[in-house]
Amino acid sequence: MGGLVVKQLLRNACDYGNPDWKRILGQTKGIVYLSTPHSGSNIANWLKHLGVLLGKSESVRELEQNDSRLLELLEVHRNHDDLSEIPIKVYYETKPTHGVIVVDRTSANPGIKGANPLPVEKNHLDIAKPRTREERPYQGVRTFIKKQLRQPLPPLDSSPKTPESESLTEPLETAAKKKDPVHQATLIGRVQPILSDENSS
Repeated sequence: MGGLVVKQLLRNACDYGNPDWKRILGQTKGIVYLSTPHSGSNIANWLKHLGVLLGKSESVRELEQNDSRLLELLEVHRNHDDLSEIPIKVYYETKPTHGVIVVDRTSANPGIKGANPLPVEKNHLDIAKPRTREERPYQGVRTFIKKQLRQPLPPLDSSPKTPESESLTEPLETAAKKKDPVHQATLIGRVQPILSDENSS
């Protein structure tokens, strides 16, 4: 469900009118969706079987009760001037998990121009776990990240800091424990140093 969380976070960044949230949107260089169920006929199927995969958590029940919100979120990202311009890469599984294709091509399609879902010969649980660097998701995601990092980001403004923005400098371990999306969003920016190891390989 991580892809849906990111979509909602970016929507909040657009809607809240908070300068700190706006920075999150402005500093987002790209998104990779791995079997994210954006919409389509398989949404109900996905919700039905998610409980089998993850257990009947409160999050699963809330999604099941409010699946119309997923469709609304799809339309917001499809039609918003800023959200629809974020570069994205999309993958979906082709093998069943416990006998079920959780997210097929239709459900994985975010409805954004140029974002064509790419098949991966994995199930829903393994699609984010490449075993070698030669596998499609690893190669594709690595190339996508390197390409987006070559694009310049808009400069951060020098407006007065709010308590939320000042706390972005705290240790990663502390930020990871907090539920505030502003803190969680800092994790995205902190993966960049990982690429230095890839470039040296």
